[in-house]
Amino acid sequence: MNDWELLTKHAILGTERQAFSLPKTQSPLSSLSAQLETKEPAEKLLHSAALLTEYRRIGWQPLSFDEKPPLVPSQAETLPQCTAVGLLRSILQEDNSNLQSALIKEWLRLLQAAGQRVPFEFLPILLDKAKQEKNLWPYLKPTMGQRGHWLIQFNPDWQADTDVRWDTGSHAARLSYLQQVRATDPTKARELLAATWQQETAQARQAFLAIFWSQLSLDDEAFLENCLKDRSQIVRQLAAQMLGSLESRFLKQLLERLSTYITIKKTLEVELPIKYDKSVWVGIKEKPPSSMGEKAWWLYQMLLLVRPSFLLAYFELSAESYLKILRRTDFADMLSNALTVATKIHKDQSVATVLVRQSKKANVFLQSLSDLASVFSEKERDSLLQDYLKTSKNVITWPQISQMVDLLPNGMSVNLSRALLSTSLPRLLKQKNNYGYAERISVALAPSCYEEISNNKWLSDKTHPATEEFLKIYEFRAQMTKELTQ
Repeated sequence: MNDWELLTKHAILGTERQAFSLPKTQSPLSSLSAQLETKEPAEKLLHSAALLTEYRRIGWQPLSFDEKPPLVPSQAETLPQCTAVGLLRSILQEDNSNLQSALIKEWLRLLQAAGQRVPFEFLPILLDKAKQEKNLWPYLKPTMGQRGHWLIQFNPDWQADTDVRWDTGSHAARLSYLQQVRATDPTKARELLAATWQQETAQARQAFLAIFWSQLSLDDEAFLENCLKDRSQIVRQLAAQMLGSLESRFLKQLLERLSTYITIKKTLEVELPIKYDKSVWVGIKEKPPSSMGEKAWWLYQMLLLVRPSFLLAYFELSAESYLKILRRTDFADMLSNALTVATKIHKDQSVATVLVRQSKKANVFLQSLSDLASVFSEKERDSLLQDYLKTSKNVITWPQISQMVDLLPNGMSVNLSRALLSTSLPRLLKQKNNYGYAERISVALAPSCYEEISNNKWLSDKTHPATEEFLKIYEFRAQMTKELTQ
């Protein structure tokens, strides 16, 4: 019991029963309390309370801390500092958060291309923004220099985006780490996951296994076959899809099974499965959605497990021929949808290209390309858009321009930009209520094309505010590109 607790006890019980005295110690408090011995019990108690209060208020010893090792300074910078800081200051003053984010990303991308680094004074600001907007981090990390990497150690929020060990950190951090390892050393990534597989939750196993689509090869076959026995139905399905994307033992068995339900001679004939076979149908759910019959659902799922180009090669058909003959069957919608979904799952680019290019109408073409966007690189999507604009006579609308921007988050090529600036944009920028659309396209067009259009006749009469806003942003980007590439 400490001094204050003892005093409180005596105050409650009363001083008549027992006089209060502070315990005698070697502290200065004891010599002071000794001066109260001549006081009446009640007065002594009150004086003791006052003495303890003052002593507690001023008598604390400062806390001691373990000595920390001396702070190691940041390593010397290897990149020159960017001098185009006025542009960044202007960007940071922008009120429109979406526009600001797009311009910061472009500024950092140009900075990396120029082999320069972010000035010290802007590092905390940009690190805070990267904490809030994760898509900025890949652009900031290579441009923040030695000082940026040094600063990260002082803020836990900034550290969330740095590398971690496989056996530590949050689920998101481990996921990021496994992605990095898989990209450079697929065997090590597989060994890491195999070592902790039994201890992972079903949700974690699903997320980690999905990373194996990257660098997928027959070296993964044994591990994936073991995953076919997993407790989670989603993990089993994912493993089956991966094996169906490889020339594996599982694929061979699956194609043989499919050949009992689909036959192709002059026409395509479908015979639906009769009974659900749980012992053989790995990765196949029994209960169908309300939009599809039970037996068609089983066959549909089997088709999703096979990489479409393997299926077409097995039946000795081109994608164009398969699309043509399936339209004449009673299961045309199911088979067509299965082909599209399987193409997306397996990222089958040869089939995806056929599916996209078969669309003639602009809205259908763009929707098809959007659905299969993950199959193509950004450069390939840009090329497909160029090819479409060269051959199409359809009128392009603002919503369709917006879809193009979504497909190209790092901006349009010079050729695609020229195609739009010479055809659709002169007409669209004269329309009313185009502020949002004009802003979106102004941060997507290739900056080098600005000089080519600045003297164009259709821009000489700035009758619409949307056109002026478009030119203002586009000119700023052109200036930024010029300064950072000189």
